[in-house]
Amino acid sequence: MTMRIAFYLPYLAVGGAEKSTLWMVREIRARGYDVRLIVDRRGGPLDASFAEAAPVRYLDAPRTAFAGPALAKAVKDEAPDVLVATMTHNILTAALMKRLGMIRTPLIGWEHAVLSPMRAARGLRGKVEARMIRALYPVCDKIVCVSKGAADDAVALCAPAHINVTFAYNPVPKPQIGALSATEQALVARLKPPRIVSLGRLNAAKDYRTLMRAFQYFARTQNAGSLLLIGDGEQRNALESAATGFGLGDRIVFAGAVDNPASLLAQCDLFVSSSLTESFGIAIVEAMSVGLPVIATDCPTAPREILDDGKYGALTPVGDAQALARAMREALQTDHDKDALRARAAEFSVERAADAFLAALGADAPPRQAAA
Repeated sequence: MTMRIAFYLPYLAVGGAEKSTLWMVREIRARGYDVRLIVDRRGGPLDASFAEAAPVRYLDAPRTAFAGPALAKAVKDEAPDVLVATMTHNILTAALMKRLGMIRTPLIGWEHAVLSPMRAARGLRGKVEARMIRALYPVCDKIVCVSKGAADDAVALCAPAHINVTFAYNPVPKPQIGALSATEQALVARLKPPRIVSLGRLNAAKDYRTLMRAFQYFARTQNAGSLLLIGDGEQRNALESAATGFGLGDRIVFAGAVDNPASLLAQCDLFVSSSLTESFGIAIVEAMSVGLPVIATDCPTAPREILDDGKYGALTPVGDAQALARAMREALQTDHDKDALRARAAEFSVERAADAFLAALGADAPPRQAAA
């Protein structure tokens, strides 16, 4: 009998967790599993993409905290062999329903955050969330984190409660480098070499202010170069104002959200991640997959794992703009083995990630079925 797997998400946004889920769903469906999705609310930018990948059931719940009873009914109706709750609040909601006996299906929490720093950054709200995590994560049959460091952090946060934790790296598809669109050509035309790039949501966790200040230090000595920021988010207006304030208004280019960033990444000379925390770091792997040299802050937890303790790219202290600027200069003066970078990125392929994820679920991991 075909194993049925249901993924439970809040909203189908264009974030790392949602994109990882989409890629994972496509892969394990291609292997013959019966996959479906349960989603709290409609209106996400990836609604159509998920609908093409698997059946989607919307709970029409305004917030995840209120979705518990509707989730329990959906699980009963869909009758999955395993329920995978994706992201912290959905894990908590599903675990509460399981503790109350309203869900009896085996429950896997697919945690995409590094729990301790995320809770610490939220003050009193974070302390309340941490207590809920300690109380409810042990209800899950297993918690699957997206890096070893994130898994170790989850264990430490939940101690002394028993919690069954493992990890499986996020899937990252092979790059699809194609011709630039007219809009992308116009963006590239604005960039002056060396072209430094970063990719991710424009939010506080990515710490783009430190990156911009580092680029300011870099630009003083190099008197050249441009910084391309690919992505969108709640801090975009503030960051655009900050770029002007740093005197870099014409040298920092905001690309906005890009469906396939590989083609733009391939036009650049150096990738920089300035994050305060990264449970995995899809953008780092995407940059390496096109042979782009990488610098990353040594934040909790995955950049060090992806870069193998600095073997595949420099690691700098979190929030240290001067160290980041020095690393930029050094990286641009160094010859890099692009084939080695691509080979390292391939270790985080969708196929390998699916193997590890299905093993964590206790499922067989057959290879992708050959196309007819």
